[in-house]
Amino acid sequence: MKDSISISKDSLYSEFYPKVLGYMRSRITDYHDAEDLAEDVFVKIYNNWDKFDGKLASVSTWIYTIARNTLTDYFRTRKTYADIDSIVEPVAGDDGPEDVTVGNETTEELAFALEKLDENERDLIIMCYYHGMKLIDTAEKMHVTYSQAKRIRNKALLKMRQYIPCEYSAVPAEAVN
Repeated sequence: MKDSISISKDSLYSEFYPKVLGYMRSRITDYHDAEDLAEDVFVKIYNNWDKFDGKLASVSTWIYTIARNTLTDYFRTRKTYADIDSIVEPVAGDDGPEDVTVGNETTEELAFALEKLDENERDLIIMCYYHGMKLIDTAEKMHVTYSQAKRIRNKALLKMRQYIPCEYSAVPAEAVN
């Protein structure tokens, strides 16, 4: 029911646009793409406002679900997900066998493998390997400990390995374990 919603349709944009844009910017490097996606989110919100049910979720949960789905669609439909040259080298500051470099994988294989990860795993991989963030900084941004971030990263890389042909693999599976 709309009467139980504490926010009006008219104030959605002013209240949530900066938050949705921030969410998009934290996951996409191109500012213009992030702006476009944030705008797409609000088009979807306004087009589906009559379908929103405040009994099922809060307005913010509903908006962030739309934002997350819009971002997922964006990554699925893009032809290139990252410039492979930008993620070939290991991330500076990480040590040990967890330093996995991405070798000759094609962009499509990487994109397919990324789609198979859960949201936390995908976010961590994108932050570390696409944005070049150190794992310690990624852990802080994700509000997890460094050791949790290492576990998430290792689990994600092992999952991705299942979807990338072995002949392209840069590191033996034992090195990730």
